[in-house]
Amino acid sequence: MQFRRALTIALAGLASIIGVAALAQDARKAARNKLNENTVFLAGGTAGATFNTLANEIALVVSDDNLRVVAVSTSNAVQNVRDLVYLRSIDVAFTKIDVLNRLQTSGELGPDLKRQIVYIAPLTTEEFHILARPEIKSVEDLKGKKVSFHILGGSVSTLATEVFETLGIKVEAIHSSQPEAIAKMRRKELDATICVCAKVVSAYLDVKPEEGFRFLDVPYLPAMEAVFLPGKITDEDYPNVLAKDTKVNTIAVYNMLVTLNWPKGSERYNRTARFVDAFFSKREKFLKPPWQKSWKEVNFAGKVPGWKRFAPAQEWLDRREREASKTGASFGQSLDDKAGPAGQGRGVPQAENERVFREFLEWSRKRGR
Repeated sequence: MQFRRALTIALAGLASIIGVAALAQDARKAARNKLNENTVFLAGGTAGATFNTLANEIALVVSDDNLRVVAVSTSNAVQNVRDLVYLRSIDVAFTKIDVLNRLQTSGELGPDLKRQIVYIAPLTTEEFHILARPEIKSVEDLKGKKVSFHILGGSVSTLATEVFETLGIKVEAIHSSQPEAIAKMRRKELDATICVCAKVVSAYLDVKPEEGFRFLDVPYLPAMEAVFLPGKITDEDYPNVLAKDTKVNTIAVYNMLVTLNWPKGSERYNRTARFVDAFFSKREKFLKPPWQKSWKEVNFAGKVPGWKRFAPAQEWLDRREREASKTGASFGQSLDDKAGPAGQGRGVPQAENERVFREFLEWSRKRGR
């Protein structure tokens, strides 16, 4: 009898332990599921590169108790798109429009990439820098000269090749990193170096004014409109190269955030939608130190020619515009105010028009509407 009683007590204790363990296991499982449901993996770039810097800033600004953004170090804009398509863990990625266009044309990721990939927003721009030796006065002077197209096989090399073909200027392409290229220019082994990079390129800050190196103007031709937009480099960017109050006209390309065209209502769709809401809602935080100054030029409402925006991102922008319209304001009215009494705002170029849209909400807020 005592044995039975002891056994019953022991079994009851064991059942209690098992029950507690099961509850703890269920709690851990629920916590794990919740964490995964609210974690977004963002493919950035190599350490020190523009994509990597921006991805880490997004992770720091956007992450909170309800959403965690993990910035992933990657190789380049092309690999980011491949990872987005093929890797289970990547939800959002940085890339460039020229990369998407080339992958669409090649078909290497499928017959119609535009059905797979959608963009969230264009972000900062990367300007086409041509830094040349003193005797080179214009881009036409580079004909037959030795020009560094940065690292072989990279996005810069591809873009530089396309631009010079469009310009009809044949050069001898050399492939060196920016510090290496500048050293070769100093030894007169190289005539110019190219970087399609966000301002400011740290390697160019080491150039001494007395060396006489200069940035060259790059004409913006109609054939470039599918990939590039007008850009500029000023003395504020490189006071060691450009004289005070001077600038160089060039071309630029958008960095952009893309995601997959997830089925509506799926876990990946919902998770990325939460990221979009948090990212767009905190956009003003990026405008303050210590974040990159280039965020000030970002227009989340900007459009990427030929590509479709992720539905929740478009819905967020539409919702904001409806809210603004209820106040009696309009984007057109804000343009008129910026234009002055003559109303020149209606003639603002498309690239500037899109950039101004970002300022519209701030304009409306300051008017107290």
